[in-house]
Amino acid sequence: MAIEDVLRGHLVATVFEVILTDAGYDVIPTGIERNIRELRPLEVDRYLDLAPSRLRFIPDFFVLGDNPNEDKS
Repeated sequence: MAIEDVLRGHLVATVFEVILTDAGYDVIPTGIERNIRELRPLEVDRYLDLAPSRLRFIPDFFVLGDNPNEDKS
């Protein structure tokens, strides 16, 4: 995997997490690459062998809570 693709993916995920956090949501990272960091540098074939498909398709974030900016009347 090209380093540019890896960096772009991490940048997008980080920006998205920061936006949600700044909006007042609790964000829990759940992505497999974030929790099992040893998978990050692997070539695609090796990654697919080691990471079960059910884990590869879980969301990167779990967002908790109501939007604090929303009027609750």
